[in-house]
Amino acid sequence: MRKGKNPTNHKIKADDYNTPIQAFELIFKYVDKTKKIWFPFFNDGSLSNHLETLGVNYIHEDKDFFTYEPDFEILIDNPPYSIKQKVFERCIALDKPFALLVPMDTLDRQYFSKLFKNRDFTIIIPNKRYNFVSNEKKLTPAFKCIWITLNLKLDKQIIFE
Repeated sequence: MRKGKNPTNHKIKADDYNTPIQAFELIFKYVDKTKKIWFPFFNDGSLSNHLETLGVNYIHEDKDFFTYEPDFEILIDNPPYSIKQKVFERCIALDKPFALLVPMDTLDRQYFSKLFKNRDFTIIIPNKRYNFVSNEKKLTPAFKCIWITLNLKLDKQIIFE
């Protein structure tokens, strides 16, 4: 639930949580860390420290996700949940492989079925819930998060971890 610069300039407190490194470690089982990977949602910027320790070739800048487009090969991140439909739309428009960590109930949204109906996507289901952290507190959400990937060319449509 990491915020990025939002075109509405509307700050939503529930989006101000950092993603635990375990979530990224899981997705890197399926993604080549040497590819140029864009992590567009900046929050407090601390993700860069973790990515360096993991040896990831990354782009992580405090830029507006909806107007900025760096030179990248794969997009990976945990988008602000308050605008996740718009994030999915932009990711699809970018036409590059991506993986987004979102609540499992995203699969039940009408916009999701419209956007992904005829697309070859994969769902990676972690074996536990993640604890998200802000400067103020730790949050274990009442929902499970999953990775939704598109165009990563994985062998299965659903992967249980």
